[in-house]
Formats: sequence, structure tokens, C-alpha cells
Amino acid sequence: MARKYQRGNLTLKKRANGPDVWEFRWRDANGAQRSRLLGTVEQFPTERDAQCTADVLRLEINSELPKAVPITVATLVDRYLTDDLEMGRLAYATRASYKTYLNGWVKLKWGRHTLEQVRTMAVEQWLGVVELAPKSKLHLRNVLHVLFECAARWELIKENPITRVRQGGARRAEPDVLAPEEFRALLAELTTEPYRMMVILAGCLGLSRSEFTGLRWADFDWDAATLSVQRGVVHCHVGKPKTLARRKSIPLAHNLLTIVSAFRERSAYRADSDWVFASPYKHGAEPYWPDSALTDFVKPAVKRAGITKTVGWHTFRHSYSTLLRANGTDVKVQSELLRHSNIGTTLNLYTQAVSEQKRAAHGQVVEQLLAV
Repeated sequence: MARKYQRGNLTLKKRANGPDVWEFRWRDANGAQRSRLLGTVEQFPTERDAQCTADVLRLEINSELPKAVPITVATLVDRYLTDDLEMGRLAYATRASYKTYLNGWVKLKWGRHTLEQVRTMAVEQWLGVVELAPKSKLHLRNVLHVLFECAARWELIKENPITRVRQGGARRAEPDVLAPEEFRALLAELTTEPYRMMVILAGCLGLSRSEFTGLRWADFDWDAATLSVQRGVVHCHVGKPKTLARRKSIPLAHNLLTIVSAFRERSAYRADSDWVFASPYKHGAEPYWPDSALTDFVKPAVKRAGITKTVGWHTFRHSYSTLLRANGTDVKVQSELLRHSNIGTTLNLYTQAVSEQKRAAHGQVVEQLLAV
């Protein structure tokens, strides 16, 4: 006997103590009555709010009959964001970014549409008028593609309508980069630690803010003169680097190693297990907040140095990449030092940069940035 689609019933359950709760009831494949508490009226003030969560549950309990009733994009988004397997594949920062795009943009525009009503050209036209930078539009398009790819895998649709959506990601303007003399001028004005050391590591190694924030002293191999990025810290959340390539060892030039070693000697938190940039305000339990460091110390030093360019933490990674390229560094060595995941299948499969090349290229940049 064919199984019938279970719509279930949503009711508000009164409680003697505490806020009332929304309860969803349905019958399983064997006909047995099942129920699940969805949340309190504080979490879902209206029945419509609770129904959105109930729709996600209906998708789960009717997985064998996924197209028995029309499914809205809002339901798909909620189903995706509550899927432990899908969310578990993403780094913390990526999950936060996806939630912003899906809840802040996709749901607002497409939430009430059924999956079949989302068409390729309509999405392309929408992206054309969305008030976002080209790169952000590309991210939005890619997140939407991932969402509908899940819908196809869950057999809610036959094919992904976003696959053929075109969206360029070219920047409106090239990002600012610092020349070696500007970097040295900044260091001359930035005398307060640990903010000076943050800039040195970001500039001389091309580390992102989450990477240098997440450094522990154990990550440095003083004998081999290398550094391994083992983790990243985003909004006080400690996670793994976003790609395997980001975990590759980085060579450390001798003069940079000397500066870092001297900084460690002066630090109140110098044990291997301590954060390199341990915050005294948190008694060393957490690293410094990089955004505050940028706003309160780095940017004022940029202004005092007479630099008129827009400087953020990623400026230093762009500057590092630009110097490598300007120095004529082999493209594979550039990729290895920047720890990019891919510069082309041929290069990744058949070429391997030797450590001597990487160390020489890195040392050349450090000499330029830290020259007296």
C-alpha cells in the first residue's frame, strides 16, 4: 500500500510553568503517532513562524515523497541551514556567510516562491540589480547554487536552475597594496605591541587575520625555521583553516625569526600552548580581537605615516602577493607561499615547488619590508 503524504498537525501546547510551546504531530510509516516540540512562543511568536519550522520537519518525515506538495525556497533554506551534514562541511566563517546571504537576500526575494518558480533568467536579472559589489554578487550566486544543488540531491527538483546563471566577479577597482617603503613607514609609526608584530606577520607571511590571531607558539618550528598554520579564529570561534593548502608549512627568514623570537621573550604568555597574541584582558585565555587592533592602532599609524590608501588586514596579504609577483617569483612558488588551493590542474598535478625556492622568495620579500 502506497504511503500517504503526512502533513501533520501543528498545535500550541499550554504549560503550567514556562512559556507555551508549539508541538507538531504526525504518523510514521507504521501508522504510529509521533510528536516533536518545535519551540516556545518566545522563539516563534506567531503560528506562521512555527509553520516555517514545521515545513522543514515535513520534508524530513516525507523524504520518500519529496514532491507531494509544493516546497518554497524559504522551506528549502531552513532545511539546508538545519542539516548537520551540510553545515558540518563548512568552516565557521563560511557558515556565517551562508546564513547572511540566505536569510538576508535569498529568503527576502525568493522565500515565497516554490522551487519550480525559480528560473535561470529571473535569477540572473535579479543579480543584475542587487545592490552588492560584483564579488559579493558572485558569492550570492554561488551560495544559491549550493542551495539548489542540495535540493536536486534531495530529489526535490530535477536540475539546478542556478547552474546556467552567469555572474561576473570582477572588482570595481583593484585593492590597495603597500609598497615596501610604505610598509616600513607604517612600522616606524606603529611602535605598540603586539599590534606591530601582527602587521609584521601579516605583511611578511601573507597571513589572514584569522590565521595570525589563531597562532600558538607551538606552531613555530624554531630549528627548521618554519611555521604551520593549524587553526583560525573568527569571532572568538576556533576552527580549522578553510583548506588543506592553508596548513602547509611556511618558511621563516632568519631576520624575521629573530624578531619573532625576541617578541616571545618579551611576552607574558610564552608557553608553547599559549596564543602568540594572547589578550591580557582575557588573562591569556583568548587572543586579541583583530578588528579592534586595526581600528584603534593600525589605522591611526597608517594616517600618521602619511599613507592615503585604504588599509585593512587583507591589504597585507594582497601586498605580499604583489611583491612576490613583482620579484618575478615562479607562479607555483607564489601559490605555495600564499597557500592557495589551486592555480590550475597541470601545475598542481605535475609541479612541486622545492623549499629552497620558497625560502628564497619569502626571504626576498622580508628583506624589502624590514630593511633598515
